[in-house]
Amino acid sequence: MSGQSAAGPSNGLRCLEGGAPPPGLGGDLRAIEHLPPRVLGDFWEILEPNLGAHIDERAAAAVSAFCEARRVTPGDIASPVKACRYLLRRAARQGLAVDDLRADIRALCGEGTPIEDLVAGWYERALPLLRREIVLGALSEHSKLALGVDWRLDTIRMSQDGVAIETPVVLMTFRYREGERRRRITLQLVPDVVEELRAICNKIMT
Repeated sequence: MSGQSAAGPSNGLRCLEGGAPPPGLGGDLRAIEHLPPRVLGDFWEILEPNLGAHIDERAAAAVSAFCEARRVTPGDIASPVKACRYLLRRAARQGLAVDDLRADIRALCGEGTPIEDLVAGWYERALPLLRREIVLGALSEHSKLALGVDWRLDTIRMSQDGVAIETPVVLMTFRYREGERRRRITLQLVPDVVEELRAICNKIMT
């Protein structure tokens, strides 16, 4: 995996550009070693929804379902999840190579820790997600950024003037982000505009 290699002072973390880690980070990370196998084997399942910049309803629901299925409490996994989230997000922001992240894990947890392979593997899975978040965040700072679209096909049969129209119309709702705000806008597209949009998309994708 490609990434920036940062040397950093020997007493600091590379993901923090040589800065000292927050108090307790190493201990919270080492708590992974004490998780029961039924939790550790599926840990990515609970880590992934908690990697975002904001802990939303999806993350809270994932925690509840995960803990109920594996007979643990949210408190049992809170510290390891929090430590991994902090470390992986910081590493992604630096574009850190996986070998440099491994060095940070050893600095926090000691040589020969089994945590190293686990967290390095989670980082490789998390990096595309976190990079996408960083890119979207940078773009949305300057203008509206489309996040997705929903559509529905309707037919207009008659206008208020009693004129028979009988023409299809597509309703497209664009979900977009502007700064930290998420909004929606719905547009009506008649067939010739849909054809124009299809031609544009075909040209872009070829």
